[in-house]
Amino acid sequence: MYFQADTIAIEKTEVSSFIDSYVTNFGNISSLSDIKTKDLKELTKDSRTNPFKDSIEKIKTQTDDDKIGISVVDIPSGISEDKKLDVLYGCLSAAGLMESLSELVEDKKSGTPFTLYNASKENEEKLVEAGLKFYSPEDRLGFHTDGLIDGAKVKVPNYIAVYNIMVAYRKPGNFYYLPKSLWKDYNKFRDAFGINKDVSFSMTPIVYAGKDGELVSSEGKTLTCPVFSSDSCTDAIFFNGEVSSDCNKITTLAAEMTESLLDNPDRWAAPIKNRRLFIMNNKSGFHARDIFADPIDGVRYTRSFMRFVSEEGQCIKETA
Repeated sequence: MYFQADTIAIEKTEVSSFIDSYVTNFGNISSLSDIKTKDLKELTKDSRTNPFKDSIEKIKTQTDDDKIGISVVDIPSGISEDKKLDVLYGCLSAAGLMESLSELVEDKKSGTPFTLYNASKENEEKLVEAGLKFYSPEDRLGFHTDGLIDGAKVKVPNYIAVYNIMVAYRKPGNFYYLPKSLWKDYNKFRDAFGINKDVSFSMTPIVYAGKDGELVSSEGKTLTCPVFSSDSCTDAIFFNGEVSSDCNKITTLAAEMTESLLDNPDRWAAPIKNRRLFIMNNKSGFHARDIFADPIDGVRYTRSFMRFVSEEGQCIKETA
C-alpha cells in the first residue's frame, strides 16, 4: 500500500520574512553560489526569531516519527516578480529551512550548504560513449540510504534532503520513502547481515553538469562498513552502491535485500514536482524514486536539484 505523504505548504509570509531578513543582513543574491553556509547559520541560530520556526516543528514531527520519517515541503512561487530571482528565492528558502533543521555539510568547491546537480542529455551521451557508469534521471533509483565520509569516519547522516529546482519531464513519477518500521523483512536481513559486521561497497559516482556545463562527479569509492549498525543509543542502516565481495553469500544477500525493499507492499509516496523539498530521516529508512518519463524538448537541462546533507549523524566506521 502506498501511503500518501502529507504536504507542508510554506506560507508566502514566512518566505518573504526570511528573504527580507537575509537581504537586509547579507545583501541580495544573483546566483546560487551567493548562498553561503556562514550566513544561513547566523540567520537561523535563534529559533525564537526564525520565520520558519512553526514549519520546522511540523517537519520534525514527521521526520522524527518512526512510522513516517519523511517530510514533503512545498515552497511557494511568486515571491518576486523577476522570474530568475523568484527561482533563487525558492532555493534560498529551501537552504534556510534545512539549516534551521540541522547544521549542513558545506560543499568544498562552492562554500554553499548544498551541492547543485544539473543533468543533461548531451552530457549523459558523453558518459555513455566513455563507458562510465552513472545515475540518469531515466534510471530507476532503487531504495537506499546515504553515507558521509567525514575525515576518518564513515557516518550515516541524520537527514538527507533533495530540492527540485526544475524537472523537465512530463511524467516525473513519485518519490518514495520506506521506514524500517514498515519493512516487513527488516529483522530477517538485520539478522542475516549481523550488527556492526563489515561489508565492502563499491560506490557509483553521481555525474552531472556543473554550473558552467562541465562534468562534475562525486567520487566513486570503495567503503568497508556495516549495513546494520548499533551503538548504545540508536540503530542506523547504510545501503548504497553495490556490495563487492568474494563471498557469494554476501552478494546474494545484498541482491535479495534490494528486491525485498522494492517489493515491500508498504511505503510513503509523493509526486515529484518543481519547488518541492523532500526531507528524509536517513538513519531510519530508505528512499527511492520512479523513472522519469516523457522528457520536455528544447531545454538545456533535464533536471536541476539541490542536495542537502546534515553534519550530524551516526558514526558506523572509523579508520586509522
